[in-house]
Amino acid sequence: MMYRILSILFIGASLFWLFNFAKKNNFSIMEMINSFFNSLNLLFADIKNFKNYKYSEKLNFAKKLFYLVTLLLFLIMTISSMIPSVLFGDSLSGIFLLIHVTAAPIFALFLAVSAILYSHSFQFNKNDFSNLPTETSTKFSIIFNQNGKSKLVYWLFVLFSIPLMISTILNMFPLFGTDGQLFLLEIHRYSALILIILVIFHSGLISAMDKSRS
Repeated sequence: MMYRILSILFIGASLFWLFNFAKKNNFSIMEMINSFFNSLNLLFADIKNFKNYKYSEKLNFAKKLFYLVTLLLFLIMTISSMIPSVLFGDSLSGIFLLIHVTAAPIFALFLAVSAILYSHSFQFNKNDFSNLPTETSTKFSIIFNQNGKSKLVYWLFVLFSIPLMISTILNMFPLFGTDGQLFLLEIHRYSALILIILVIFHSGLISAMDKSRS
């Protein structure tokens, strides 16, 4: 019950932020969703030309593909878990469980590859801060600009995906008693909740940067 209440509150607050952030940065939620699925469609349609690409083009194609498919798989897992657990207050079972456990290992693989492919692109640099110290300034506090925030959210997503996956793997083995398995389940659920919130923030920040560049 506590997880259900917290999920509704925090996801609702994150979506409220997203709607206001979108309005402030002149894009709509539908534009963001359409952009995501259009990018996926273009990538899948362009797979046939992959072998003709240069190495750098192949790398960029692979990065986009793994990134977008990772988000798609996470969306599938979110929907399959949230409908029974949050909307209906029930445990994950039936077709929802089947969808969830089918997408999970593929998501783990794609996320790991994405983290490697984007490790260089998502390094922090001086352009990610809005208050770099100068020769005359003596005070400095870390304040990320929009680009820096998107990188921070991305790495937090990678970080919190570790307990999400480890808790599931450990639950597959008879290493813990009932209390231990319930505790691992709670770790998995709350890690997933954090990831959902981070994806909402990440989607808004990326959409705002795309809008400013267009």
